[in-house]
Amino acid sequence: MTLALHDPNRGSVKVGSYASQTETDNSSLETIDVPHLIRRDPTGKRLAFFDDKSSRIELRSDSRGISIAVEGIPDKVHQFRWLKNARGFVVTTHNNAYVGFLTSESPKTVTFKPLLPNSGKAVTTVRTIATGVVVTRNGRLGVKVFSIPIDGLRTLAPQRVASKNKVDESSVLAGSRIVIRVDKFGATDRLLTFSTEEGKPRLIDTTPVPKRSYIKNWATGSKTLAYVADQKNLTLFVHADKLVKVRLPKGFWPAPILWANKVGSRYLIGSNYQLGLWNQNGKLLWTWSPPEDRVLTSASFAPDESIIASAGLRIYRVKDGKAKVLLRVKGRHPERLERNAGWKAYSFVDHPILMDSGKIGYSLVHVDKMNYY
Repeated sequence: MTLALHDPNRGSVKVGSYASQTETDNSSLETIDVPHLIRRDPTGKRLAFFDDKSSRIELRSDSRGISIAVEGIPDKVHQFRWLKNARGFVVTTHNNAYVGFLTSESPKTVTFKPLLPNSGKAVTTVRTIATGVVVTRNGRLGVKVFSIPIDGLRTLAPQRVASKNKVDESSVLAGSRIVIRVDKFGATDRLLTFSTEEGKPRLIDTTPVPKRSYIKNWATGSKTLAYVADQKNLTLFVHADKLVKVRLPKGFWPAPILWANKVGSRYLIGSNYQLGLWNQNGKLLWTWSPPEDRVLTSASFAPDESIIASAGLRIYRVKDGKAKVLLRVKGRHPERLERNAGWKAYSFVDHPILMDSGKIGYSLVHVDKMNYY
């Protein structure tokens, strides 16, 4: 996988790379876990690229670039995020999460330190909130959720969230809140919401949900939470001050793409073949499908609240259901189309991020039978 930055005036340049092998069933995109190693900082002014090959973080802004050596990460990185204060990063490997701080405007090195004791248990997700980091790890009796406060350039002791409950999954909301779903006896499960603003996690809300519901996360920092309660009828709920029932049209399930805009008034839902935009009342505003049988790989809100989407080897800007091609990328293999799935080699663009200047960061993924790189 190549990490690249495109300048409309100068073309695309390689910024980093990542190599991995994975087994897939029939080369389905749903079974290929492509790491998101390009992140826009909370100020929106910089892109950070994690270069796995050279163990460096490349920072790019409209005016300059900085290359930072990485120390203290013993294994291959699976997840990569900015801290909310834009003063550092958190990454995960298979069995731990690590945090590294930017000690100056142009540091030469960032040293990462582990956030949890090494136990051999797999870390599944890491998310950042205003007060620190939330890490989920597999446990013997379900998922364990840890809140790790960050004070300036240091981390405090990890705090277990909902330790007396069997946790199935978790997510985060705006206001430094953590939401977990716990498995309860009877006809319903529970969504428990915790506030971390006062340091230790404090339970502030309990909401019953139908059995076997599960959380689908919107964009990090959203005020709302999506969870699916009835897959058969493709029913999606938005959990906030009220519950809004959204019935997904045929072809929208499964829906790996879920984003909300900053003010929580628009909700983007996407499958492998189409995108839809809903308002806060559950009304469908428009749908769009990539042309020429291309497979949709990612989509998100741009700063101007249009949609930036990738499908095959193209990056699109979608507005009011109409799309414009922003970039055509040349891949090592033919672009990924539905009709050339199977075991053929193919390439596709993933995780495009549009900067205010018009520059685009993106990942170019090459798949060869059961390997991607």
